[in-house]
Amino acid sequence: MSVYGYNFPMSNLSEMCVLIEQEFFSSSAPFPKLSRIQTRLDEIKYDGTVFKLNSTIEISLYLEDGLWNCEYLPFSSLSFGPTPEQALYSFCEDFSVLWHEIAQAPDATLTQDAMKVKQALLSAVKTVEAGWDRCR
Repeated sequence: MSVYGYNFPMSNLSEMCVLIEQEFFSSSAPFPKLSRIQTRLDEIKYDGTVFKLNSTIEISLYLEDGLWNCEYLPFSSLSFGPTPEQALYSFCEDFSVLWHEIAQAPDATLTQDAMKVKQALLSAVKTVEAGWDRCR
Protein backbone atom coordinates (compact mmCIF):
# COMPACT_ATOMS: atom_id res chain seq x y z
CA MET A 1 0.00 0.00 0.00
CA SER A 2 1.39 3.38 -0.94
CA VAL A 3 0.55 6.52 1.03
CA TYR A 4 2.12 9.83 0.05
CA GLY A 5 4.81 8.00 -1.92
CA TYR A 6 5.63 5.60 0.92
CA ASN A 7 5.14 1.88 0.42
CA PHE A 8 4.11 0.27 3.66
CA PRO A 9 5.42 -3.23 4.37
CA MET A 10 1.96 -4.60 5.12
CA SER A 11 0.65 -6.85 2.40
CA ASN A 12 -2.79 -7.02 3.98
CA LEU A 13 -3.52 -3.30 4.45
CA SER A 14 -5.72 -2.97 1.36
CA GLU A 15 -7.75 -6.06 2.30
CA MET A 16 -8.01 -4.71 5.84
CA CYS A 17 -9.33 -1.34 4.57
CA VAL A 18 -11.98 -3.11 2.49
CA LEU A 19 -13.00 -5.10 5.56
CA ILE A 20 -13.12 -1.92 7.64
CA GLU A 21 -15.29 -0.19 5.07
CA GLN A 22 -17.66 -3.16 4.86
CA GLU A 23 -17.97 -3.54 8.62
CA PHE A 24 -18.15 0.12 9.63
CA PHE A 25 -19.97 1.76 6.76
CA SER A 26 -22.07 -0.98 5.15
CA SER A 27 -23.53 -2.42 8.32
CA SER A 28 -27.15 -1.78 9.17
CA ALA A 29 -26.36 -2.38 12.85
CA PRO A 30 -26.32 0.77 15.01
CA PHE A 31 -22.80 -0.05 16.28
CA PRO A 32 -19.86 -1.35 14.29
CA LYS A 33 -18.95 -5.02 14.72
CA LEU A 34 -15.23 -4.31 14.76
CA SER A 35 -13.71 -2.30 17.54
CA ARG A 36 -9.98 -2.99 16.98
CA ILE A 37 -8.00 -4.36 14.12
CA GLN A 38 -4.63 -5.98 14.73
CA THR A 39 -2.03 -5.76 11.98
CA ARG A 40 1.58 -6.91 11.83
CA LEU A 41 4.77 -5.16 10.76
CA ASP A 42 8.20 -6.73 10.25
CA GLU A 43 9.81 -3.44 9.24
CA ILE A 44 9.05 0.25 9.56
CA LYS A 45 9.90 2.75 6.82
CA TYR A 46 10.03 6.48 7.26
CA ASP A 47 11.83 9.37 5.56
CA GLY A 48 14.51 7.34 3.80
CA THR A 49 15.17 4.94 6.67
CA VAL A 50 14.16 1.28 7.03
CA PHE A 51 13.99 -0.12 10.55
CA LYS A 52 14.14 -3.92 10.17
CA LEU A 53 12.67 -5.58 13.23
CA ASN A 54 13.91 -8.67 15.08
CA SER A 55 10.40 -10.05 15.08
CA THR A 56 7.02 -9.01 13.84
CA ILE A 57 5.14 -6.49 15.98
CA GLU A 58 1.37 -6.36 16.19
CA ILE A 59 -0.20 -2.91 16.27
CA SER A 60 -3.82 -1.94 16.88
CA LEU A 61 -5.87 0.24 14.56
CA TYR A 62 -9.23 1.53 15.73
CA LEU A 63 -11.68 4.34 15.05
CA GLU A 64 -12.43 6.71 17.92
CA ASP A 65 -14.09 10.13 17.84
CA GLY A 66 -13.81 10.27 14.04
CA LEU A 67 -10.05 9.60 13.95
CA TRP A 68 -8.12 6.42 13.30
CA ASN A 69 -5.73 5.50 16.09
CA CYS A 70 -2.63 3.37 15.63
CA GLU A 71 -1.35 2.02 18.95
CA TYR A 72 1.63 -0.01 20.10
CA LEU A 73 2.00 -0.04 23.88
CA PRO A 74 5.59 -1.38 24.24
CA PHE A 75 6.84 1.81 22.54
CA SER A 76 4.30 4.02 24.34
CA SER A 77 3.06 4.96 20.87
CA LEU A 78 -0.38 6.29 19.99
CA SER A 79 -0.66 7.91 16.55
CA PHE A 80 -3.67 9.38 14.76
CA GLY A 81 -4.98 10.04 11.27
CA PRO A 82 -8.23 10.56 9.36
CA THR A 83 -7.72 7.20 7.57
CA PRO A 84 -6.10 3.91 8.65
CA GLU A 85 -3.26 4.54 6.18
CA GLN A 86 -2.56 8.01 7.58
CA ALA A 87 -2.65 6.71 11.16
CA LEU A 88 -0.11 4.06 10.15
CA TYR A 89 2.04 6.71 8.45
CA SER A 90 1.89 8.76 11.65
CA PHE A 91 2.99 5.67 13.61
CA CYS A 92 6.02 5.29 11.31
CA GLU A 93 6.90 8.95 11.81
CA ASP A 94 6.51 8.66 15.59
CA PHE A 95 8.65 5.52 15.61
CA SER A 96 11.44 7.35 13.78
CA VAL A 97 11.30 10.22 16.29
CA LEU A 98 11.37 7.78 19.22
CA TRP A 99 14.35 6.00 17.67
CA HIS A 100 16.36 9.16 17.16
CA GLU A 101 15.38 10.95 20.38
CA ILE A 102 15.06 8.09 22.88
CA ALA A 103 16.90 4.99 21.59
CA GLN A 104 19.97 7.02 20.63
CA ALA A 105 20.03 9.21 23.73
CA PRO A 106 22.58 8.70 26.53
CA ASP A 107 21.04 6.72 29.40
CA ALA A 108 21.91 9.44 31.92
CA THR A 109 19.61 11.90 30.14
CA LEU A 110 16.51 9.65 30.24
CA THR A 111 13.81 9.15 32.85
CA GLN A 112 13.00 5.67 34.10
CA ASP A 113 9.97 5.48 31.77
CA ALA A 114 12.04 6.67 28.81
CA MET A 115 14.63 3.97 29.61
CA LYS A 116 11.88 1.33 29.34
CA VAL A 117 10.91 2.69 25.92
CA LYS A 118 14.59 2.77 24.89
CA GLN A 119 15.04 -0.88 25.86
CA ALA A 120 11.88 -1.85 23.94
CA LEU A 121 13.13 0.01 20.85
CA LEU A 122 16.65 -1.44 21.02
CA SER A 123 15.26 -4.94 21.54
CA ALA A 124 12.86 -4.60 18.62
CA VAL A 125 15.19 -3.22 15.95
CA LYS A 126 17.60 -5.57 14.20
CA THR A 127 19.08 -3.11 11.69
CA VAL A 128 18.62 0.47 10.53
CA GLU A 129 19.18 1.11 6.83
CA ALA A 130 19.41 4.63 5.46
CA GLY A 131 18.91 5.57 1.84
CA TRP A 132 15.60 3.83 1.13
CA ASP A 133 13.97 5.39 -1.94
CA ARG A 134 10.53 6.37 -0.69
CA CYS A 135 9.24 6.89 -4.24
CA ARG A 136 9.53 3.21 -5.19
